[in-house]
Formats: sequence, C-alpha cells, structure tokens
Amino acid sequence: MAALADGRVSIAWYDFGLDGDIADLFLKTSDPAGLFDLGETLTEMRITNKDDRGGNGSYSVPDLAVDQ
Repeated sequence: MAALADGRVSIAWYDFGLDGDIADLFLKTSDPAGLFDLGETLTEMRITNKDDRGGNGSYSVPDLAVDQ
C-alpha cells in the first residue's frame, strides 16, 4: 500500500483469482479523493500475465528473512 503525493492510494497484491494454479500481481489505485472504482475487474487490475513468463511459475511476495 502506498500513499501518492496527489492523494491517490495504491494497493498491490498477488492473487490466484484469474487462474487457480498461477498467481499474478495486481495493482489498484484510487482517485485523488481516495475513492476506488469498485467496478474495475481483476483483469483490468492485473499487471502480470502468466503467458509472458515463458512457463515459469507464479509471481509472489518475497519471504523476508533476518540475517543474524
């Protein structure tokens, strides 16, 4: 989640919503008043596509590790 300088808010996530076996990355951004278009579909919010990956697996949020 990020607050943009013009008042918009962006939220990014990964989801199996369009393909039960492959996760894609999605991005939704509000208008300057902070309101989201609830009519926007998953396809419109998707910023990756499994067909562009050449057979590689899902995108995901990286695991965080602490090196001690």
